[in-house]
Amino acid sequence: MSLTIDNLGSLVQRGFARAAINTSARLQDDELVRAAARNIYDVIPFPANLAIKMSVGIEGLERFALSFRDVLLASGVTDLSRISADDLSVILRKSVARVPGLGKLVGGIEAGTAAGPQQPAAAPNPPKANPISKFTSEIAGANAAKATPSVTPKSWYLLRQSTRYGPWTDAEFLSLAEEGRLDRTDMVWRDGFPDWIGLSDMPKMTGRS
Repeated sequence: MSLTIDNLGSLVQRGFARAAINTSARLQDDELVRAAARNIYDVIPFPANLAIKMSVGIEGLERFALSFRDVLLASGVTDLSRISADDLSVILRKSVARVPGLGKLVGGIEAGTAAGPQQPAAAPNPPKANPISKFTSEIAGANAAKATPSVTPKSWYLLRQSTRYGPWTDAEFLSLAEEGRLDRTDMVWRDGFPDWIGLSDMPKMTGRS
């Protein structure tokens, strides 16, 4: 899933509803708004939630939620459940543009301008999938990469349902695996691999035996 203003609006309303925020009185509560931001992250599907985590993190989502609240109230809206779709879109665009990095993930919005939705980065076209088993040794040094992510190249790609995502560093990809975001039906590839690697034979990476 790639984030757009339309689906972000739905996610924001769900996140705020989970935090029981509807009226201006509750919108004034910063802690409730921060809780709503965490709720928004929880309902964002993979891989958009990973992109959010890697770009702005939960702290960035909290800044976005507080900004959304401020723009909402400045626009005279006192009940989030009664806002029109058009007004919500305008408020979201203004709020997203206030959080550096987030705008690029949401339909290319940056500094208040729209620039079309971004597509997931495509990996180079390696040969047709043929799972191999040397993956474990390739990932073995990822813990060391975690200590120095700034010098680690982004070389990991994931193939899910014919769509490619990435790239990620070794540490980022290891984190993806540790959080249980990988599935047995996924394929992965990185620089130096002769082919896509199926995860069905790698239960340690998917957390399944």
